[in-house]
Amino acid sequence: MEKYFDDKLLGRVIIRTNPRARRYIVKIDRGKVVGVMPKQGNEEELLAFILSNKQKLREKLDEAKPLPLLDESCRLETETFKVCIVRSPVKEFHLFLKKGLLLITCPLKTDFADEEVQETLRQMLISALRHDAQKYLPARLKALAKKYGFEIGAIRINSSRTRWGSCSEGKNINLSCHLMQLPWHLIDYVLLHELCHTREMNHSPRFWAWMDKVTHQQAQKLRQELKQYHAW
Repeated sequence: MEKYFDDKLLGRVIIRTNPRARRYIVKIDRGKVVGVMPKQGNEEELLAFILSNKQKLREKLDEAKPLPLLDESCRLETETFKVCIVRSPVKEFHLFLKKGLLLITCPLKTDFADEEVQETLRQMLISALRHDAQKYLPARLKALAKKYGFEIGAIRINSSRTRWGSCSEGKNINLSCHLMQLPWHLIDYVLLHELCHTREMNHSPRFWAWMDKVTHQQAQKLRQELKQYHAW
């Protein structure tokens, strides 16, 4: 369930209820402030918290990299497919993913500046990213875990744009489908990062010692390289 509030400084604020949420979460998602609360959460309390942190959230909004406009001139590419968006005499949007080409066909009168159109196209992209993430990431994570002697629990794929991955105390690992936008060596870096968290649930010197061990002393170099990438 979603509700919307408009604020002069923050613009449109989205409040979502998520039955799986255990606490209040405030994040920047696709250029908007999003508050997430558990099913029994207090909407007014969450909104009050957001508004009390307006300035910090405004700064985060300003820092957020704008999403690319998805239209016929789009030249997005991942390690597994190239994106091609075309107008066609069709009544609805259609998605085709085959042999390294992600083809999205749009009705002839499509207005690519329309926010709903952009959201439709973005959800199609996420669908393709999730498809490939499910296909490649769990197997690669298991292979790296076996190679370096890590034990892992469940592996889940989500669509987070703010975190490439996360690891719970139960050694369950969450991976964003947006990882598929990275080059393979940085995908491996993120997977190894989460595997090292199964040993050290922090970023202590011991954690970075593990990272240097599994990346052949390249952890900091790869970390800096990853900062140049942002999810679409």
